[in-house]
Amino acid sequence: MLSLAVFISILPASVAQEVRVAVEPKGEVAVERLPPKFAHAPTLRMGGYGVTASMAQRSIRGFSNDPFGELDHIEQKLADAKKKMRHAEVAHRQAKNGEPTERIKQMVKDQIKQVWDKNPPGPEMLSSEEKRVGSLMTKVKCKGEARNKTCDFKNLYYEGGKDPTWHILLLKGHEVVDTTGLSFASKYGGPVPIAVTKFDNRKDAVAFLKRSKPKQHHGLSLIYAAMWHQNMGHALWDGLYPAYTSLVQWGRQDEKFRSVVDHNSECYQANTEDGRCMSEGVFKKFGMGDWISMQDLHESDRWHCFTDAVVGSGNRGARVINRDYSLPNGREMNAVRFFRDRMYKAHGLEPPAARAYSAQHRYGPRSMRGIIVHNSKYSKTEKVMMTHLATAVGSMATQFTEDDGVVGSTNFQYVDLSDLASFKQQLELIQHTDVHMSAVGAAASLAPFLGDGSVHVNLGNNEWPGNQQVYEYDAFGNGQPKPYSEGHGVSYMEEYWAEGVPYIRALYYNSTTQHTGLKRRELQTLAQKAYRLIRSNFSIPVEPGANLSPVGKTFKEYCQSDQEACDYMLAVMNGEAEFNNKDEAEKMKDCETYAWAEMAVFEVGAYSDHGHNGQYCNLHHIEKLRAIRKKNIENPQLTVTA
Repeated sequence: MLSLAVFISILPASVAQEVRVAVEPKGEVAVERLPPKFAHAPTLRMGGYGVTASMAQRSIRGFSNDPFGELDHIEQKLADAKKKMRHAEVAHRQAKNGEPTERIKQMVKDQIKQVWDKNPPGPEMLSSEEKRVGSLMTKVKCKGEARNKTCDFKNLYYEGGKDPTWHILLLKGHEVVDTTGLSFASKYGGPVPIAVTKFDNRKDAVAFLKRSKPKQHHGLSLIYAAMWHQNMGHALWDGLYPAYTSLVQWGRQDEKFRSVVDHNSECYQANTEDGRCMSEGVFKKFGMGDWISMQDLHESDRWHCFTDAVVGSGNRGARVINRDYSLPNGREMNAVRFFRDRMYKAHGLEPPAARAYSAQHRYGPRSMRGIIVHNSKYSKTEKVMMTHLATAVGSMATQFTEDDGVVGSTNFQYVDLSDLASFKQQLELIQHTDVHMSAVGAAASLAPFLGDGSVHVNLGNNEWPGNQQVYEYDAFGNGQPKPYSEGHGVSYMEEYWAEGVPYIRALYYNSTTQHTGLKRRELQTLAQKAYRLIRSNFSIPVEPGANLSPVGKTFKEYCQSDQEACDYMLAVMNGEAEFNNKDEAEKMKDCETYAWAEMAVFEVGAYSDHGHNGQYCNLHHIEKLRAIRKKNIENPQLTVTA
């Protein structure tokens, strides 16, 4: 008899939007992406890569015209992701019922019968294979706690076809390391779907392997999920980076690897070499090895054996909120530097030179290069103003005289990243940038690729995250955004792209005036501060906390002041809170969907006393947070200084 312990789940994938597709002249396809309940949305076009209407209908789930554009309708996407996770629970129960075991049992019986029919059994039947079969069984080593675990597998098996499942194969008497909590995804994903099979004897193991004939994939494989990879911010920092940190943890960060990626296989973008989403090309180059989509594995209808595989992305990505409001493992394991340098090398570029101080090896004229990154959040007036700042006349406005009488300045360029044809060109731009200005969102996601001693200027946003994405429906199903408030706030969102990067410094648009919109004088002042900061020769690595805004510092100080309150807040933000029933969980889903420091610090939306749309986060000891906020942010004398 065979015995089996089973642990299985299904990972959520990207979520579809409802679409309308129409073929237009010259073979172009007009695609209208519709949010929930058919609220109005703009029309996008794609063409030039032979994309047919039928292909568009299949691929539009991941279609994006701009890889650095805003990921819209996040609430609906997360709701569908949660639905996918509930399906995983069903699969988990089925695995507990022994379904994978029964399939393997039957394969063993069929193989033994086939061999016996041709050659009756003797005492030495398959003895040579039996002696070697132990080397084909699975061996596992794991590090880390649940939901933050990484495992190194030798001979990890995969069963494609109707019932796709990952398998650990063992001989009776051998125990396997507990893989509970191991995840392909950093967040919004369940445990890795792994079934564990123990063969009663070597003969059964040989019979199974002869019957299944697994395809061997030799060499290192990195297995991970990339949800919403049409957006480069999510692709890089919630998909590739958390998986790569597992390699760093095993000391294998410099090795070539095969990329085995669970992603939306129907993802297309304009202006890429193959018409596929830009991030897929980045994934392939970064691994420097083969590429396998899990969708292809699902459809292969055969068994596979990955002889050397590393898995484990849980709680390692950017959107996993921690008490330091920092990019996970960026400082502790120096992972973000390894990630940056490998990305440059993978694209045939020399990584930025290491510096111990920001002004080290800076020679020549006292002028620096800056870029202002285009962002859809800018108003027309703001865009005109920033475009002018990037002209020769505008750069003169940033000039000032240093203490020794020499004039210093930063020459800015206004850049729309989507205008650059390749990710390599974007890296080349960032590689030679000293001052990087950007508002929030994916447009700021390249800041960690800046060279040592550079400065990232976060211009923020004067609207709360998700303010126009929370929908309210009438009796006829017509949806309209229901903002948290009619007023404006201050939002810096991805502060972790600076706080978790110890070789750069960060400045922030003034938190007391940001709600009124971007102003020329403040941008000029920030440009001068950035220049002075670099010339001040700040030391590298930068001290923890130095790259946080007043909002991020308030969040961190609240966490340091009350461990219980902080643990609860992080649990609801990361979807790890325990609930008594489904209704209770439903009333707190926005706490995870809009998990940003500013939402908690300013008590916005579901984080407010009165909640929003029936959602309540109910933060603990809120009076402590209010006192810290008043000290750090509501002081009218507060300014963000270098």
